[in-house]
Amino acid sequence: MKEDDLKSAVTDALEWNGWRWQHQRPAMKKDGSWMTPIEGHKGWPDIVAVKDGRMILAELKGSSGRCSPDQLVWLTMLAEVSGVETYLIGPSELADFLEVITGRSDGKEIRWVGRK
Repeated sequence: MKEDDLKSAVTDALEWNGWRWQHQRPAMKKDGSWMTPIEGHKGWPDIVAVKDGRMILAELKGSSGRCSPDQLVWLTMLAEVSGVETYLIGPSELADFLEVITGRSDGKEIRWVGRK
C-alpha cells in the first residue's frame, strides 16, 4: 500500500468519525523538486487530529516506508506530552488505528507498533 493510499484511508475514517484533522501537503517547486513549506525542525507527524478533548499525532508509512531519525525524535518527544497520543501507522496497523478513533480501543496495543 502506498503512503498516499494509507493517508486517504486514515483521513476518510477521521472525517467519518467526527475528528477535526490536518495534514500538510508537499508542493512542487519550479525546479521540479518537492518540499513542504514549514518552518522549524523536520519530521513533524503527517496527521494531527482532535476530538472530544483528545489529540492524536500520527506518522504514516506505506508498505516500504521507514521513519527518518527526525520523525522518530518528534514521535518520541510528543509521546512524552501528557494527553497526546502518538502513532506510527503502516498498512498492518490501519485496522487497529480505526478501532482507536472510533473509541473501541485505547490504542495502547498499537502505539509504536511496526517500524520505529
